[in-house]
Amino acid sequence: MIQGINDILFVVIILEIMRTVIVRFTDGIFQLDNFLIIGVIAAVRHILTVGASLTMEKEKTTEYFNRALIEMGVNTGIVLALVFALFLSRAARKSSAAK
Repeated sequence: MIQGINDILFVVIILEIMRTVIVRFTDGIFQLDNFLIIGVIAAVRHILTVGASLTMEKEKTTEYFNRALIEMGVNTGIVLALVFALFLSRAARKSSAAK
């Protein structure tokens, strides 16, 4: 089941990249928001993968556990930073459209 979720998220990432590239070539507009969303999906996918490997691993060493927690913490920081960048991007677009 975990592998299925991982595969579905991977397909979503590929589809988002393809959609962004197609829009870029048809409209000529670079859409930053789409790349930020792809980054969020990829980081969440990695968090889920690390969490699943932690629960499935029978013999967890302290080093492996600590490394996995650090990895999940870093990815959580990445998700927060990307969501904040997405918020800033949308706020900037709204303020420029209002002018």
